[in-house]
Amino acid sequence: MRPKKANSNWVDNGDGTYTGTYVANTTGTGLKAEVKLTDWNNAVISAPYAIEPDVNSANIELTWVNSMDLSLSNGTDLNEIEAVIKDANGNVIPEARFNVSLPNGLSLSGVSNPLTVDNDGILKFNVASTSFGKMEIKATVESSGNSSSTTVNFSPVNLTLTVNINN
Repeated sequence: MRPKKANSNWVDNGDGTYTGTYVANTTGTGLKAEVKLTDWNNAVISAPYAIEPDVNSANIELTWVNSMDLSLSNGTDLNEIEAVIKDANGNVIPEARFNVSLPNGLSLSGVSNPLTVDNDGILKFNVASTSFGKMEIKATVESSGNSSSTTVNFSPVNLTLTVNINN
């Protein structure tokens, strides 16, 4: 995939050399710059280079994956959360780390802080609860300090149902 070019500017240094500024909005490895002026027969191609995502602008998005399922507040039923970390240009940030803040009664299941996304910038993790109701889960990216939250719901373990029959 070729990087998206935001803008470029080439300056003739007056000594047979040119200086160019190139701003890319996508990441990649093995990239090469190619320059061909009007009167040239062949282009000049740079050595390979890489453009890395901007970890300082990392944003996290949390999604409650199984929001249609009933999860009981029994400490073992799980709600699944998906975290996606991208930079300000929408590039995934592989292996970015983040920390999760949970209210009382809610706990991470099978993982602990800090959590790390995979090479696609994604991590699915589970939370369990001993408290019922709606609870906010907040995640903060270590490299940027940016955060996001989502709300999950756990149902009471025991429900009391009273039925009055009038007949």
